[in-house]
Amino acid sequence: MDKYLGCVLSSRYEILEIIGNGGMSVVYKARDLRLNRLVAIKILKDDAFADEELRLRFRTESEAVAQLNHPNIVNIFDVSSNEDMEYIVMELIDGITLHQYMKKRGILPMKEVLFFVSQILKALDHAHSRNIVHRDIKPQNMMLLRDGTLKVTDFGIARITSKQKTLTNNAFGSVHYIAPEQARGEQTDGRTDIYSVGVILYEMLTGRLPFEGDSALSIAIQHLNSTPMAPTALNPDIPKSFESIVMKAMSVLPEQRYSNAMSMFADLEEFKQNPNMVVKPEPVADDEPEYETKKLEKLTGIEGEGQDGKKEGKKMKKRSAKKSRLFPGGIAAPVIAGIVTTVLLVGVAVTAVVWAFSSGGANNVTLPSLNGMTLKEAQAFLAADSRYANLHIVVESERNDSTVPKGDIMEMKPKSGTVVRDTSTINVVVSLGPLTVLLNDISGKTAIEGTNSLKTYLASNGLYGLSYQNKYEASDTVAKDTVIRTEPAAGAEVKAGDVIYIVISSGPDIVEVPMPNLIGLDAEVAKSILSDNKLTCEVVEQYSDLPYGTVILQSVAKDTMIAQTSVVTITVSKGFESDQGSTEQTRSTYEFKTELPPMHSAYTLVIYQDEVEVYRALQAAAGGDFTLTLVGISGATSEVQVNINDTVWGTHKVIFP
Repeated sequence: MDKYLGCVLSSRYEILEIIGNGGMSVVYKARDLRLNRLVAIKILKDDAFADEELRLRFRTESEAVAQLNHPNIVNIFDVSSNEDMEYIVMELIDGITLHQYMKKRGILPMKEVLFFVSQILKALDHAHSRNIVHRDIKPQNMMLLRDGTLKVTDFGIARITSKQKTLTNNAFGSVHYIAPEQARGEQTDGRTDIYSVGVILYEMLTGRLPFEGDSALSIAIQHLNSTPMAPTALNPDIPKSFESIVMKAMSVLPEQRYSNAMSMFADLEEFKQNPNMVVKPEPVADDEPEYETKKLEKLTGIEGEGQDGKKEGKKMKKRSAKKSRLFPGGIAAPVIAGIVTTVLLVGVAVTAVVWAFSSGGANNVTLPSLNGMTLKEAQAFLAADSRYANLHIVVESERNDSTVPKGDIMEMKPKSGTVVRDTSTINVVVSLGPLTVLLNDISGKTAIEGTNSLKTYLASNGLYGLSYQNKYEASDTVAKDTVIRTEPAAGAEVKAGDVIYIVISSGPDIVEVPMPNLIGLDAEVAKSILSDNKLTCEVVEQYSDLPYGTVILQSVAKDTMIAQTSVVTITVSKGFESDQGSTEQTRSTYEFKTELPPMHSAYTLVIYQDEVEVYRALQAAAGGDFTLTLVGISGATSEVQVNINDTVWGTHKVIFP
């Protein structure tokens, strides 16, 4: 039996059952005893806990991920670290993994593919903006809720420790989705996650993984050295443009992938509008390192190159043998081959650049700053100066920005101050102004449901930083605590910093009227009076010595203030009961007296006579003597019950004189 089952962690979390088991940790279903809610708790396994480096990573990453707040990322509630254990408390999600869904459905329709991957990219954009790289993006780490919402889990925890020297299925459970640079142990960034998203897209569209093998090692080698079969070869229904999006995301070189999640998201949005779009390669970054052209020295370490060459060759063989021990199966050779190929390619590129700048026919200019100008202003500025007249401006993209006015240039590539040929092209990013979203309609929802729906909707569209305030308004048509409307209204544009007022029904206006005296009146007259005062009437009948149809009792005492639409019960005489004897029986009254207790606040007092409610009113907290005139048959006995706040205070027998 698991040692944690039945335990209470930190005197707060009661462990109920195991719901997941991974290579490094176990996930439990637990109850938060303080907030009385179910949660999920991930606890580091004992062997992982014994690894000091892994513990440090777990602690650092979990505390960082706890700062994330996005509808497509699982919420982190608590992080605990002590000498005995490390654990994270998360929201408990009612759903299945995306992996389970894909396995059940096979090849997914394009509509679902776009819906799911858009949510993944929004989650990654939020994480990357806070310098958190997931490093283990795969369908098994994504939960699918019943409403279609996707939540990314396991941020920054599944990583290869520095102590792992070989690739195995246990140590490297995500090898099917791993980026080449991560497999080589190199620096990772947001583009590492983009590669994994590309693999997920490939799997969704074709029903199979791009690389498969008998071991994790063989699969990793394919990621480093092989090109996957084109998705259209497996599924001809895939549009060529969408195939280009997938293959760009899966580029072996990070700089050839999408530079960030929103760049890939933008292409998906463009594809929805234009399935025949052309996917553009990523522009070369401004800060690419400059290379100096050098003469290649004679290669040494090859047999037949003399004594020095032999010695160097032996050293190289020793180093190669050492590297091959780190990666069994010969992975060192293809990695080295890849590095050599990269160096040669860089050499060719540098040669081309040197040739281009040494050619005649153009002059060098230092780029001025165009930021803050509109496109027309920038073009006019360049045309007015002979040094810049042959430069060309191309709008690379448009992006929302709350700090840059709409239409102004916010970025330029190359950057200002860069020396370029005077016939060069300047790529610019133009501001769309603040991101605006059309408000969705939440009328008819409860106040809590409406507010949550609104926040989730706006966040899913990338809009944050709004304020929400409740306003209450009386309504005869909208139920109490239900949303009437929003201000601004549904369909209006909102942006970050705006205040949205949620107008909530407080129910009908409450109007109170004094209770009229109905005793002794004809029942029909009494009903008419109650109707005129907008009070609802209920009638019960009882034998009495009064004429048939006469009101003998009323549930609310006269002159008591009562809210309109309240229900008032009147007791109407049925006349004499035939088996009660002589018609000489007469009506009698009894002054019922009792002492009421003092309370902390006002309370509801109800009097019953023979199980019929004859009095109901709000009583002052001071209590004290209370008197009520009861009506009955002379000589008859009645049982009188006194209730305070629906609790019996006392029962009395009275005999009418």
